Amino acid sequence: MSGERAKYDHDELIEQITNDGALVFSHEWISDGPGAGASWAGIYLWKGRFHSLSSDFGYAGPFSSFDEALHQHSMSVVTSASTSIGCSLLDAEEVARRLCWCEGADMVEINGESWVYSEEEGKLIRKR
Repeated sequence: MSGERAKYDHDELIEQITNDGALVFSHEWISDGPGAGASWAGIYLWKGRFHSLSSDFGYAGPFSSFDEALHQHSMSVVTSASTSIGCSLLDAEEVARRLCWCEGADMVEINGESWVYSEEEGKLIRKR
């Protein structure tokens, strides 16, 4: 019975976070590869703490800082399957500074802007 209670408490917590918290970061992936599909990860701010949720990995948290939550569930890693990243706490440039670009990634949308990795500059830059 304690396992059932723990699952209920966990599900109730996630429901409270998603209903009452503010979604402050999201990262979406879509892959056409075999066995792959769409995935989503986000960070919610609820009761002064950050909570990471992922369609693949579930819940992690709470965290005292945004950056700590960002490093959960590979949210800061841009891959070839990454499609869009949104953050209401930071502008696109601040978000780009926190991201890790994987080889093979092409372009990603950050806060509605197109960004690419510049090998020459060694960082993400706005697509021209």
